[in-house]
Amino acid sequence: MLVQERSVPKPSKPSSDNRNGEHRRLALHPAKNLDFSSWFSDNLYKILAVFLLVATVAALFFLRSAGDTAALLCFEKTQSAAATASSRIAYPQISWNSVRPLGHSAAASPYASFRSDRWIVVSVSASPSDSLRALARVKGWQLLAIGNSHTPPDWSLKGAIFLSLEQQALLGFRTVDFLPYDSHVRKSVGYLFAIQHGAKLIFDADDRAEVVGADLGKHFDLDLAGEAHATKHPVLLQYSHADPNRMVVNPYVHFGQRSVWPRGLPLENVGEVGHEDFYTELFSGRQFIQQGLSNGLPDVDSVFYFTRKSSTLEAFDIRFDDDAPKVALPQGMMVPLNSFNTIFHTQAFWGLMLPVSVSSMASDVLRGYWAQRILWEIGGYVAVYPPTIHRVDKAQSYPFAEEKDLHVNVGRLIKFLIQWRSQKHTLFERILHLSYAMAEEGFWTEQDVKFTAAWLQDLLAVGYQQPRYLPKVFDQYKGAEGFLFIQDNMILNYWNLVQADKTKLWITDKVPHSWVSIPLDSNGEQWFKDQGAMVKKVVSNFPVHFQVSYKESMSEDKLIICGSEIFYVPQRFVGDFVDLVGLVGDLDIHHKIAVPMFFLAMDSPQNFDSGALAAIVYKPNLSANESFSSYYTAKVPAVYPLEVHNEPEFIKLIRIMAAGDPLLMDLDWMDELVPAEWAIPSPCTEKKCYVIRIQGTTAVEISSGLHWYLKYWCGAHISWDKTGGNQVASVPPPGSLPRVEGQGVKVERPVPWNYYQNVVTSSYSFVWWDWKRWVKEIDWMALQGVNLPLAFTGQEAIWQKVFQGFNVSSKDLNDFFGGPAFLAWARMGNLHGWGGPLTQNWLDQQLRLQKHILSRMIELGMTPVSTSGVQNCFKHISLEQGSWNGYWDPCWPASEHWGHICNDMQIYLAGPTLALGRMLLLGLVSKISSTCIRNTVNGNPRWCCTYLLDPSDTLFVEVGEAFIKQQVGEYGDITDIYNCDTFNENSPPTNDPTYISSLGAAIYKAMSKGDKDAIWLMQGWLFSSDAAFWKPPQMRALLHSVPIGKMIVLDLFADVKPIWKTSSQFYGVPYVWCMLHNFGGNIEMYGILDAISSGPIDARDSQNSTMVGVGLCMEGIEQNPVVYELMSEMAFRSQKIQPEDHNKDYMVEFPDSSPFLTDSQLSKEGWIQKFPTLEENHRFSFRETNANVPQPHLWYSNEEAIKALKLFLVAGNDLVGSLTFSNNASRVTLYSQKFLELIEDIDTLLASDDNFLLGTWLEGAKNLSVNKNERRQYEWNARTQVTMWYDNTKTNQSKLHDYANKFWSGLLKSYYLPRASTYFGYLSRSLEENDNFPLEEWRKDWISYSNNWQAGTEAYSVKAVGDALAISKSLAAKYLS
Repeated sequence: MLVQERSVPKPSKPSSDNRNGEHRRLALHPAKNLDFSSWFSDNLYKILAVFLLVATVAALFFLRSAGDTAALLCFEKTQSAAATASSRIAYPQISWNSVRPLGHSAAASPYASFRSDRWIVVSVSASPSDSLRALARVKGWQLLAIGNSHTPPDWSLKGAIFLSLEQQALLGFRTVDFLPYDSHVRKSVGYLFAIQHGAKLIFDADDRAEVVGADLGKHFDLDLAGEAHATKHPVLLQYSHADPNRMVVNPYVHFGQRSVWPRGLPLENVGEVGHEDFYTELFSGRQFIQQGLSNGLPDVDSVFYFTRKSSTLEAFDIRFDDDAPKVALPQGMMVPLNSFNTIFHTQAFWGLMLPVSVSSMASDVLRGYWAQRILWEIGGYVAVYPPTIHRVDKAQSYPFAEEKDLHVNVGRLIKFLIQWRSQKHTLFERILHLSYAMAEEGFWTEQDVKFTAAWLQDLLAVGYQQPRYLPKVFDQYKGAEGFLFIQDNMILNYWNLVQADKTKLWITDKVPHSWVSIPLDSNGEQWFKDQGAMVKKVVSNFPVHFQVSYKESMSEDKLIICGSEIFYVPQRFVGDFVDLVGLVGDLDIHHKIAVPMFFLAMDSPQNFDSGALAAIVYKPNLSANESFSSYYTAKVPAVYPLEVHNEPEFIKLIRIMAAGDPLLMDLDWMDELVPAEWAIPSPCTEKKCYVIRIQGTTAVEISSGLHWYLKYWCGAHISWDKTGGNQVASVPPPGSLPRVEGQGVKVERPVPWNYYQNVVTSSYSFVWWDWKRWVKEIDWMALQGVNLPLAFTGQEAIWQKVFQGFNVSSKDLNDFFGGPAFLAWARMGNLHGWGGPLTQNWLDQQLRLQKHILSRMIELGMTPVSTSGVQNCFKHISLEQGSWNGYWDPCWPASEHWGHICNDMQIYLAGPTLALGRMLLLGLVSKISSTCIRNTVNGNPRWCCTYLLDPSDTLFVEVGEAFIKQQVGEYGDITDIYNCDTFNENSPPTNDPTYISSLGAAIYKAMSKGDKDAIWLMQGWLFSSDAAFWKPPQMRALLHSVPIGKMIVLDLFADVKPIWKTSSQFYGVPYVWCMLHNFGGNIEMYGILDAISSGPIDARDSQNSTMVGVGLCMEGIEQNPVVYELMSEMAFRSQKIQPEDHNKDYMVEFPDSSPFLTDSQLSKEGWIQKFPTLEENHRFSFRETNANVPQPHLWYSNEEAIKALKLFLVAGNDLVGSLTFSNNASRVTLYSQKFLELIEDIDTLLASDDNFLLGTWLEGAKNLSVNKNERRQYEWNARTQVTMWYDNTKTNQSKLHDYANKFWSGLLKSYYLPRASTYFGYLSRSLEENDNFPLEEWRKDWISYSNNWQAGTEAYSVKAVGDALAISKSLAAKYLS
């Protein structure tokens, strides 16, 4: 079965089949480029001459230096030569614990007490230059100048510390003995001096460099504090490592200069001048070595210098792209580094050592490659930065002879380093081991092995603490909840560990034969006694709290052996675990003894989550002929041992494991693995089995293809948990799957996009979701074929960071963001502050969640729709009441003097107390009319009223651009499609098409400044909800304010009121045919299947159609699965289908009713529901009413509903196991006449289904809180959203009440029932007393009750009670007999 896209436009992103999560290359500003092809042809004779020169010099040097171990031009060493070299090199023996600290000698006494965190280290051979004087003035940095034999004896510079040869000799450093007198490599002394005097950062520089702007902090990342919390750091662009053979890169290409290459780049890589197609991303915070670029004269080699110089030796002035982003190097890929523009953080100070046995122009390059390899051992990496310095080319000849150690050996060195591995225990031991290995390979000599030993000892002597080495996984995954370790031949059934306590230690202390106590006194085996002695020694060196914990659980005469080798260390114990491992040192304690020792030291066994692993299958003495199928089970956390010896066995294992995780049976993946002759045992004959193959261009296509097969070949139904869940009982077991006959079925998308979500779904349905619920939803999207989902979570955290960039504090934003349950409307400017303020915990939590959401969407091949950042508002500043720039504000609160700065890029209003820099003088604003004012009591503007900054103001664009760039910084360049709903139920200040056009153009300009490929996606609801304003001139002005192809409109209500028919297909603008269907997340039964099954086809096939997709735009989800199943399928349908055919497996045909809505039915005061006649059968009908009370609405015949109920109940005994059936059975009795009693009965019925409980909604809210205040706030938000919004008076309620009502057990009984009871009480009394109904008294009572209920904290059940079918039958008999 093949599922493909047909007419998909050229994607703005690469396919997510790139499983390593790569992203499109960021667009870089054009830089002055030196065209490589033209340069090559112009300089061909020079290149040939230089290469001949290199070859000649190499040959002469090789002949002259044969036998000289310093000659690094040996092209390949023979095995005998390697053995000979090895026999000549002694491996240094160092007693690391015996290295004594160095004091301060008399010669250095002037600086004995001097300390500085930041040092610039240079080598000086001449009198101070202007550049050096500028370096001495760099604020916050201490300049350290290191002299050599060429340095004038009277060298002096104000602000600099100078160390002459004599002073260097008196410092007591071991390394001094190895340093040549006339070389810049003497800087190694300076590095040690700086470390000794408090260095946390060292800028390795030279005396020709001028820091651009005299501010290193402007260019480099100087503050990496808190790298342990990597998720708080912005993402950093990283070179893709998709090609494992690519081991070195030319960073100059990334920064706009394709024909320039750095010194140290292998000449064979000079021709690699193509721009990057893709980059990956990582969290910043561990770029411990940072290489900057140099404008003017960059770091180039002699080959470049000689061939690129004109005959007049005109000075170079090469410029790199200042706007190109910094870029990191992944492990396995290297870049040339130098010693004149590089920042080293304290974690990488060991990497400052400049080798002494190689030529001066090779020393820093070899150091850079050597340091990069060691950096990987501690989870660090190198990053390259845009131009940070400017160097003037002195137009002097470059010393080719000084590069003799580069051009032949550097390529081989890189390959060697990438392949090098070490088993040494500490970082310094690994550094020494690598230096020794490099000498063995002839990259440098034994002299540098000895120098490395001296360097490392000097580091310890000056107080440097070597970074701790441990498996890099701890450093790479700082955001992980914990780390699970398992041995080979163990199968992990991860699905059984989801509910385990991830804050506790897990180990197999409750597994028989795994956790064994060995008495040492009675055990005669010497091995156990030796192990016991080493354990005793290690424990005695533990910190006291570890010793106490261990000895409370274990006596000295016993030893614990843990044999299963599966254990879990939560993040909070990682530091302790690392420390304990370090204390073992070189002792040869077996890991089966060391691990339980660590666990007993970290915590008491009674605090372990022993139940997490207690049920594992542990069979260490498995018989040789015992098959794994006889003892493997998917119901336990792990199985040991389990070996598979061939691919058929592996497939068999996966099939068995799929009982725990059905997604393991990814059919396409299995087909790639299994040879055709033995294949997946699906449909089989006696001689042959068949393969069910699903192919597609992305994971979404494959997932939707799987869904199509399960639905049409296996009779399965996959829905939300609340509407039936995954009904897959009809799917045959593997080996019996139905065949797809012939050549299979090819299903193509007739239009490229399948859109999902309304902008308010995030509040009505998603607001309290955690990642566990989100991942289910995203997978459901993939099965439905959704490839264009809205991704709005966490945007408030982005806004906070953007506003901080404009000097707006977090406190200032308290009245800007709405509460968690009202964020959708705050984002659109319909309200502000209601339900807030947002806590920092909420902002951080949602940002982390969004990163998970986006990662999953990208992984599946979806294109997320992000927010554009041009539709938010904030109310901030004190002004004179009621006036601003000639506009009078009729919404001004009586008790406050505020300027309202609201909605859709209006952002800022100037005023005397606003600390926004240049914004103080800006702010021509216009008032926007909002529907929210109509829903408040007496038009109270406390939570609404909107103003718009004039689109001609440059700030309009600046803020929008800043928002998009901040998003890219957080999430990466993952999308080009941005949602912006400028006037969602807000009216512009004028209907002038010119103004509307300028506003649209400004919004798009802000988007495109942040992303040059931006596409504006806009909900077309405004054209339905405010058709009186958006007439053809206004519509055309807005739609044509953006280049055609750069806007997509969602025809949001196309299932009822299609705008495409009346707007000449949106005047040529691409649009998506959408079904709105649901309002407020109400739980009701309706759906116009005939419109859904034909509408998209009619639109697509119409003349001059501009339709590019279909979409689900319901306000709330988890209801009416039949409707959404059909609508999702229309993304793959090219022909109309008959609803009755599509739903032939459903027992009862519910009437398809049209929620038709006409403009004439819209009242000027708002949409008030009325009693419709049964003949209308409309989902929504509106008319004005004088009563401010809720009005009922019916959209189906009671007679038909009762008939359907009876059919359901008759079939109930057969379908009682179907979640879909019980779901509908618990709804259909909701509409009856005995009101108060009926409410209680309905509540009882709803209580019998887990999916209709108020408690689930409230507990979801509370579970996201971290303290009592958040808990109260979130619960209030949850209660208020489903009842009554906004403030009220004692006798006048908000008009926005019951819009998001829900049929939930608990809500009916505790909220609606008392309200109705109060009403009927007043009604009865008025009838008895023959008096008018006391409307105000009744309002006073129910408004007071509503307020108290919203502020309540009583708990409601989260577990169903009762039998839904039995209760339904009882109620049917009660009401319908």
